[in-house]
Amino acid sequence: MRSPLAGRWAERWESNRRIRELRSSTQSDETTYARDRCIGHENAHRSRIEQSMAEILEEATS
Repeated sequence: MRSPLAGRWAERWESNRRIRELRSSTQSDETTYARDRCIGHENAHRSRIEQSMAEILEEATS
């Protein structure tokens, strides 16, 4: 038996439940949890990359 409406409802419910769970458990300012975007940089990944890029740029321009 197929029920597209029930399937959509279940997907929406599970998505919202998971987003709430992830948001409540994160300690990072670099995370974004939404239905259309999920970025889980829990270990300061973005900060490390930006720092490395700044160092490379500084070396290249000196």
